[in-house]
Amino acid sequence: MTGSDAVIPPCWYRHPVAVEELTALTVSHQSTYTLDEPGSELSAFHVQWLWPTLRDLAERAGYKRCTDAKCSFTAPDIVDDPGGLGKWVSGDIAARH
Repeated sequence: MTGSDAVIPPCWYRHPVAVEELTALTVSHQSTYTLDEPGSELSAFHVQWLWPTLRDLAERAGYKRCTDAKCSFTAPDIVDDPGGLGKWVSGDIAARH
């Protein structure tokens, strides 16, 4: 893995997979500090979870094609959307920098 593979772009919050996996990593990281006895959990977190997740996340989250100037994420069309939530979400995402 190169250093650039582990870079999380500024648009990460637009990619649902990235939000989910980074949230899981945060919770897992925090839980390593709640143990009564210190152990190897923090090292295991890095080896088993952090680096493998960061290595593969760009491809899975779809931000491998993103640049600092342009996000490649496109919100999916919502077929049954009587209240217009899908249009609102898509517009909100498009308006963010």
